[in-house]
Amino acid sequence: SRSLASIRKNGLVKRLESSFYAFKTSIYRFRDANQYMINMFENDRVFIAPDLDINNLYAQGLDDDEIEERLQQKAEDNPKNAVFKADDFDPKFIEMLRDDQVVLEKMWVLRQFRGCEPYITFALNSSIPARLYMVLLIAFILLTVPSIIPLL
Repeated sequence: SRSLASIRKNGLVKRLESSFYAFKTSIYRFRDANQYMINMFENDRVFIAPDLDINNLYAQGLDDDEIEERLQQKAEDNPKNAVFKADDFDPKFIEMLRDDQVVLEKMWVLRQFRGCEPYITFALNSSIPARLYMVLLIAFILLTVPSIIPLL
């Protein structure tokens, strides 16, 4: 799980280096995917389906019954597609998901500041070290939108 977290973190850094838009899109998708997982735990139906894009099915507006029906069809060919109960997982897992959601929601708030994009583009195209760039970005956000301070 630590190596997966490291891969995700590196992926986000690469997305940020690619473009701020790509980074914002990734945060949006992570936030939604994490919330879908929390909802599955709360509904006591956790879908694990390597052959289905569960997040996309939720985004299309399908409910749990419709998703489970599609999952069961896939499970006939691949038993790795399965529905689990929340109790099948370590109880700490849902708490970690909720903690992650708090962080993702804070990052989502930062996504709303479109005025930052020119500064990000400048920093990414200059020789400013990444750490300094992040400090400058955070300072810009805090100076521009003081109402965000309680959220950080």
